[in-house]
Amino acid sequence: MDQSSVTRGFLRVKEILDGAISAWANSPSNGGPPDLSGHGPLFSWTTKAALLAAVGHGNQLIQPDVI
Repeated sequence: MDQSSVTRGFLRVKEILDGAISAWANSPSNGGPPDLSGHGPLFSWTTKAALLAAVGHGNQLIQPDVI
């Protein structure tokens, strides 16, 4: 897989995650954006490296061997 495909793939994943947060925040029953602080300080998808290092509830969210 070439680098441009990897970049497009990450951007699509980021778009999906951003959309999920936006949908949550805009839902009248949720009352605003979700509190992601319980996932820990490394939970982020602002960059590919941050997404790959993200930890939620003590577990790495993306296993390196499946990439």
